[in-house]
Amino acid sequence: MTGNDWFERFIQHRNPVFTEKDFENDKREILKDLKYYEKYLPNGSKILELGCGLGFKAVPLSSLGYKVVGIDNDKRVVEAAKKNAENFGGDIEIIECDMSRVDKIFQKDSFDACISAGVFEHFDEEEVRKLVDLQLKLAPLVIAIMPLKHD
Repeated sequence: MTGNDWFERFIQHRNPVFTEKDFENDKREILKDLKYYEKYLPNGSKILELGCGLGFKAVPLSSLGYKVVGIDNDKRVVEAAKKNAENFGGDIEIIECDMSRVDKIFQKDSFDACISAGVFEHFDEEEVRKLVDLQLKLAPLVIAIMPLKHD
């Protein structure tokens, strides 16, 4: 599945630009996630989100005081994420970039953490290992959020 296929299906069900209600729902989800890892990331920490999509994690994190850089490889997704960041974000930058090339853009230890949500399940084990190793060059902490399949 290409990013464009995902985006086309997504926009049939939801506007890619957040409403106030969308943002508040996403922020509520972030606050649930934060209870697990905020002890490792004090407010103001610098976070790189790989595969940030429309900014479901990156934008609320930035609104809560984190310094966030979000990357995604789909131009249309990046444009929507930039609009969401402009409307609701704090200290945030959204960049169009393939996650396998982040080490060409950012220096070693540029971040306090790298996060991804709904990304790793699209790669095989070898690719995931490479992506995690790459992230560990940029930050000492890697947080990956993956959906669970329920029967």
